[in-house]
Amino acid sequence: LREGAALGFSSGEIAKLARANPEKVRFTLLLHQQWAAPFAGVVLLLLSLPVVIHLGRRVPFLPSFAKTVTFTALYFTVDSLVSDMGARGALNPVLAAWTGTVVFGSLGIVQIASMET
Repeated sequence: LREGAALGFSSGEIAKLARANPEKVRFTLLLHQQWAAPFAGVVLLLLSLPVVIHLGRRVPFLPSFAKTVTFTALYFTVDSLVSDMGARGALNPVLAAWTGTVVFGSLGIVQIASMET
């Protein structure tokens, strides 16, 4: 994603490169990373809201903040690791681009569903 953003490629240009060079998995990975990137904010929000919002009781700031930072760090670490595996060809590039978003998004949905109301 950083490479494509730095070069100023649009999704259409990256898709053309991916079709023209099917042996280079980085273009396919880059295209799907560009599509998955907007969902990162939603995923982090799904992970953070249940930790921060506690209805009816007060929770100290520091533990909530630490949990939120931990979730964020884990998300970006896993996303970086699977993206690297996809770029090296060890993992399907589409799977590599979406794994972090899907796994942590699912975890966030479970947390939202289990919130006290």
